[in-house]
Amino acid sequence: MKIKKTILWGLGALIGLVLVGLIGAFVYIDRIAEAGLEKGGTAALKVETLAEGVDVSPFRGKVAVEGLSIANPERFVSEKLFTCGLIRVDADIWSFLGDEAHVREIVIESPKLTIEPGRGGSNVTAVLKNLGSDAKPEAPAEPEPDEAGSEMAFRVDRIAVTGAVARFQIKNVGQNVPLPDIELVNISNADGTPVMLRDIIRQVIAQMTAAAAREGRGIVPDATIKGLVTDMKELGGTAAGLVRGLGERAKDLGEGAKDLGKKAIDVGGKVKEIGKLLPLGRKKEEEKE
Repeated sequence: MKIKKTILWGLGALIGLVLVGLIGAFVYIDRIAEAGLEKGGTAALKVETLAEGVDVSPFRGKVAVEGLSIANPERFVSEKLFTCGLIRVDADIWSFLGDEAHVREIVIESPKLTIEPGRGGSNVTAVLKNLGSDAKPEAPAEPEPDEAGSEMAFRVDRIAVTGAVARFQIKNVGQNVPLPDIELVNISNADGTPVMLRDIIRQVIAQMTAAAAREGRGIVPDATIKGLVTDMKELGGTAAGLVRGLGERAKDLGEGAKDLGKKAIDVGGKVKEIGKLLPLGRKKEEEKE
């Protein structure tokens, strides 16, 4: 009888501890998620990543991140690389307990990406280099023992970026360029590796940068756009693919302008010849003789 009571008391205590732990986790889940986001972002980007607040609704599968900011590398003038008022995430929260977290949708509302040229590349490419490339390596390297399995893999169905703005900061002059909405589906890496937090961040920043290079033509200096495209190509992988077409179109536009110039010269020559045939034109030619 005493043994049964002892077992029951033990089970009761264990259940109580589990309940206390679960209640504590739910009470502090927002703070835990915020700390995890800041720690993971800072580690991946190698610059300070902060959030003003994170609201997790585990039973609804919703997460809201408010006031996300990513700092610029130290050698740049601008304080922030990226800011966003609100990021909404729809996910299977319980899948985060497994090997792969399933995220149905990430909506990034009204973000601002600051692009600042500098020696050795822009601030954007400096941070993208910190995140690493997803280009296919010639000989895949084995992961280090302490790094293997250290990051959670994600399966992301959709990412939407709305109301975005790119701010080109050239010395002390800033120029805002509105960006079109961006939609990504079935997110994957170019090299076929599982998608990690760093990969999601890299793809969003790379997509916004490529859009800024397209939309910024004719608004910011050509040298700035050219430098940005060159830097993105050197990164390889997804980043290079996003601007490869941009470089091709820029080349085509240049060739087209050159052809138009030739045609204008030809038309000018023909107009001159027609002028000679007119009475006024013949009179001027005779006066010259």
